Formats: sequence, C-alpha cells, structure tokens
Amino acid sequence: MKKNIKLSKKKYFKLGKIPLGIGAIMDGWDFSEEEFRNSRCLNIEFRAFKNACPLNCPYCFTDKIKSDLTLDEIRDVILQLKELGTKTINFVGEGEPTIDKNFLDVMSFCYKNNIKPIVFSEGTTKLGNIDFIKKLKQYDVTIVLKCDSLFNEEYQNKIVGSKNYFKKRNKILNFLMKNNFNKSNEKGTTHLALNMIVTRSNKSEVLKTVEFCRKNNIFVMLVEYLPTGRVEKKDFDKSSILFRDDIKKIRNQINDLDSKKYGFIHDSFTSYSFVPCTIYGGVHIYGNGDVARCAGNAKVLGNIRNESLK
Repeated sequence: MKKNIKLSKKKYFKLGKIPLGIGAIMDGWDFSEEEFRNSRCLNIEFRAFKNACPLNCPYCFTDKIKSDLTLDEIRDVILQLKELGTKTINFVGEGEPTIDKNFLDVMSFCYKNNIKPIVFSEGTTKLGNIDFIKKLKQYDVTIVLKCDSLFNEEYQNKIVGSKNYFKKRNKILNFLMKNNFNKSNEKGTTHLALNMIVTRSNKSEVLKTVEFCRKNNIFVMLVEYLPTGRVEKKDFDKSSILFRDDIKKIRNQINDLDSKKYGFIHDSFTSYSFVPCTIYGGVHIYGNGDVARCAGNAKVLGNIRNESLK
C-alpha cells in the first residue's frame, strides 16, 4: 500500500477496503459482500421518465419507448422495490430524466423511503440551476454525467449531435464540483460520476480521463456499447467498436496506474471498469412498465401493470 493513503473501514463487494478520495466507487453502488448476497433486488434500473432528450447519440441504448407510467404507478413500483430490499435505483430514463415533470417528486419519494437515487444525465438542461441541484443534494442524489470526451471538443459535439455540448457540459461539471458533489468522505464514495462510452475514436483519452477523476474524487464508468437500443439496429456503424486487444490494453494501463499510484487493486470489471455489476440479479423496468433482467438482456418478463414485482 502506498504511503499516506487512507482506506475505507467498510469492505465492498469484490473490492475490499478502498482508498479514500479517488472516486473508487460512487455512492449508491457501495455494497458489502453480505448486502449483495442477501438481497433479491439490491440495485435496479428504472426508466421511469419521459423519452425526450436534447441530444441525438448514435449509440443510445434506449428505444425511446413512450413512458406513460403515472406518478402513482412510479411510487407503487418504488414501494414494491423497497419491500424486495432495493437500496438503489438507477434512473436512466427513456430520455433525459431531469426534464420530466415528476422528476423531483420521485427523487423526494425515494429519499423518504431510504432508497438511493442515481441519475444518469446529459447535464446541460437542468444541472446548472443552483436551486435544482440543492434539491438533489437534499435528496442525496448521485449524478452520473455524460462524458464521451473531456478533452476533444470536436469529437464530443459530433457524437451527440450538438455544436455546443462540450463547453456546456464542462461548465456543468465544474459547477457540480464547486457545489461539492465530489466531496470526499470516510466511506470512500462520491456523489459525482462520469459515464464514458469508449470507442476506437476516444480510447487514447481513457487513461487521462481516469487520472482526472482520481485527482478529483469522481467515479468514472468506462462502458462499451450495450447490445440494445440503437446499437442493435442493422444500420448502426460498428466500425468504432473496440477490439478485444484494445480493451485488454486499456485495462492493463488502468490497473498499472491504480496499483502503483493509489494502491487500488481491482480487476477492471467488464463495462463498469472498477466495480462488479451489482444490477445483475435485479431488474430493469421500462417506461411503459415492461420488466427485463437488465439493459443488455431485454427479454420482457412481464409488466408491472399486470403483476407484482414479487
């Protein structure tokens, strides 16, 4: 272990104790081995909100299914999940979650029922409003901000179909940091994360992005294309998909950086980089009420309007 590196008291699932202040894990995914093994539905994904989004990403993993669940239905789902032992709900949305009229009501309802909300957001629509993010802090929300590139403006704007996204997103990132979403704590967690879809075009930035996140206590998700939504369409351009050798090289680079500089030993898990997938074994709930195992396995098991999640 490196000198002057403090470790969390808690041992996390497949990670053990983690270094503090480097964004090793985001708040809401910080489960112990016992918590993971003893819960039927610990960590789930819920596309509860409307399918509108200001961006047009070619790899979007949603099918933009019309989200027509009412607020009462969403609340009922949350209460069912609470009974099943759910601790965290990942709100990925059929579109941009924060612009839904029921968004803050749902965040408040989760908080009152001791369920941790994690929100995946493009960021530029609502997260620059100080009153809005004060509400998110009040409801203990973790924010996962979209980030295909921190450093290449042309690539970032091109991939989302917006001329100004790069500068706006970076401004939001700085705003969230200024308001302490990345504040270090004794658990070793952070309330701020970046979600980076890694391709052949931005693979050279990965290590630099990880270093930025380590220095600023930000969790970084390095994700490959999920075989769902637009990616599974016949016209999807597969030329940007990483080769297996690319992935192996990236993992080795990250492992080398983390072990030597931070004393952080991990296996660079598939899709989520540094932590194992704790959504496995839970459910993925769509905006129309359909239920599947996860975003990568979209076989519909049923619908919450027809039967209980139990």
